[in-house]
Amino acid sequence: MVCYDTFRRIYSGEIRILGTIHVSFTCHVLYYYLIINYGVPTSLGYSVWTLSAAPVPNACIISAVQLFFAHAIHSLCQPQVRWFVTTPIILLVLVHFVFDLGSCDFPPR
Repeated sequence: MVCYDTFRRIYSGEIRILGTIHVSFTCHVLYYYLIINYGVPTSLGYSVWTLSAAPVPNACIISAVQLFFAHAIHSLCQPQVRWFVTTPIILLVLVHFVFDLGSCDFPPR
């Protein structure tokens, strides 16, 4: 039981840290466009770096939560069909993660 409790604490800490990073990126984008460049419509033609980097922590959060639920499904399934059920779920999560990372445009234009 101690191992599961440690895993849960590390997992929730990871999600909180990634969520904080994502929110700080979003706040920086809003500050850049709404405060620093207020009234400068040409600034909307350029992307600030945090707008391009925001999908990275978001993709990590989504994948971590989906893998957590895949682990729950894996532990609830019968041993005979356990891997037949969870393998497609894990593959789809990994494909989704790769496509999320592909949505980042580095370097920003």
